[in-house]
Amino acid sequence: MSNKNPVAKTITSDLNLISENTIPWYKNPFYITIFCLSIFRLWLTSDIRLIAIPSITDDYHYVITAYYNKMGQWMGPLDHFTLHLLPFFSVYLAYLSKFKISLLFANHFLYTTSWIFGIFTLRHFIKKDWILIFIFVLVLFQPMTYAGDVCRVVREGMWVPCATFILFCYIRMFFIETKFYVKLIYSFIIGLLVSVFYLTREDGLIIFPLMLFLIASFLWTERKNIKTNWLRMCIVIILPFLILKLSCWNVIRLNMKYYKADYLYENVMKENIELYNLFSTIKQNKVNKRVVLTTANRYRMYELSPTFAQIKPYDEAFVGWQEKGNGPDKGETGHFGLALKYALNYAGYYSKIAFVKAFYKNLKVDIQKLLDDGTFEKIEQHPFQKYLPGIIDLNNFDFTLLISKFIECTKIVIFLESLDTAIGEYSYGNEQTLAMFKEMTNSELAFTDSEADKESFNNYKNSFKNQLRNLNHKFYSLITPVLFFLTLILLFYIVLNNSVNYCIKTIALFAFAAVMARISTLVLLAVSSDIGLFFSKYLSLSYPFLFLFIGLTVGLFIDSVQSKVKTK
Repeated sequence: MSNKNPVAKTITSDLNLISENTIPWYKNPFYITIFCLSIFRLWLTSDIRLIAIPSITDDYHYVITAYYNKMGQWMGPLDHFTLHLLPFFSVYLAYLSKFKISLLFANHFLYTTSWIFGIFTLRHFIKKDWILIFIFVLVLFQPMTYAGDVCRVVREGMWVPCATFILFCYIRMFFIETKFYVKLIYSFIIGLLVSVFYLTREDGLIIFPLMLFLIASFLWTERKNIKTNWLRMCIVIILPFLILKLSCWNVIRLNMKYYKADYLYENVMKENIELYNLFSTIKQNKVNKRVVLTTANRYRMYELSPTFAQIKPYDEAFVGWQEKGNGPDKGETGHFGLALKYALNYAGYYSKIAFVKAFYKNLKVDIQKLLDDGTFEKIEQHPFQKYLPGIIDLNNFDFTLLISKFIECTKIVIFLESLDTAIGEYSYGNEQTLAMFKEMTNSELAFTDSEADKESFNNYKNSFKNQLRNLNHKFYSLITPVLFFLTLILLFYIVLNNSVNYCIKTIALFAFAAVMARISTLVLLAVSSDIGLFFSKYLSLSYPFLFLFIGLTVGLFIDSVQSKVKTK
């Protein structure tokens, strides 16, 4: 791509950065500091135990599907578990188990490595090593990486560093490398990383607007060269999306091969989406928005729908998923989809995906008839509701609640209120289940509730490392609110100051946008579904970018003030 890029002109490669320095790399204070901090960070979390929770929605699902994947059976035999979630984390877990690598160590190693990569990328634009070390310390030791529920068998441990790698690979591809074949390599790597990110969590869509922001930022710098370099630009921009498409196609191919399922996972099955969109049009006397079908309407449905009546003998599946609470919705399930899958599995529908699809189609026909003849009262939907199926009720949109939840979530983030200690939860399950967790994670398991009063538990709780982690959490809890509000003010300095490198502005705005995007996603879920997700594992994606944002803006501002003082 063109060397006329005003940013790329002033930038050298990593090898040149090293060779320009007369001090050998192994004697360079910057490299030694980064290395020592990384080792200390890995040591600090090396004794954390994995919390084994056989949750039938996440943890146990991943352990079981990873076990089958390790045995060469993709996601295992077909049942209500098999295609419940996207597959990559199960594959990741299977390979760690196969090579006897601890899950928690792998997560912390990936996180540390991602930020070493990030800091050496930033070094192309920031020449003051103390600023880079300041940023590195902030992001490396932020305590959300070892919060209680992040120490479970959950996706965040590898999802968060993946996002970091994506950001800095884009920065290198767009603003550092000038040779097309190197850009092409980075474009390919980004495609793989985005595929991993998207195929790990259902809300992986969050990465796409952030990617578009980076692309737009790059195109702005290259606007004068677009006519001459448009083909190469198109290739490096489009290639990651093509690789993502190919990755999704490959997952669907495997699902078709093993289960005759033509989708990534069950929540995006066409018949599933159509059925739940129809459920949302039934007027029901409910308080909890999570409740898809009230208990009263469920029993009416058994009597009125021939299709639904077939799973009435398995109603205990819905009873087993009852939510605790008061009011009209007490004892009703907010996990209707999961309960329905359990009932269908008990009834034998999961012997073939075609039977599950047929059930959804037939139930949709039954419900439509009940709505058409007035047996169930129909809600007149907002004209734009079809563009937001199942996300938010536009007829009853509560803007004040949205603002309230946004403030609540932001407060939790900047005060680190959602963090549990590394022993904030206990493992539980029978001996066989715990053995399965241990085998598939290659990790020491956290204490069970029955072990909580034993001497070993108290020794672990009062250990030097755990005390350091708790002190670290308290320190971050004190400094983060102050630094966050200071950074919001300094953001204007970064954006409006012409002396600040354009790429640094891009990174700072990306980091701020990533924090706001994650908070907004969780707030939208909280408002539309009454799901409280404001705790560490769901907020963990916010924190590295929050501290990158803080480190960049505060560090550059202090450096600017120092320069002006020296000049005077």
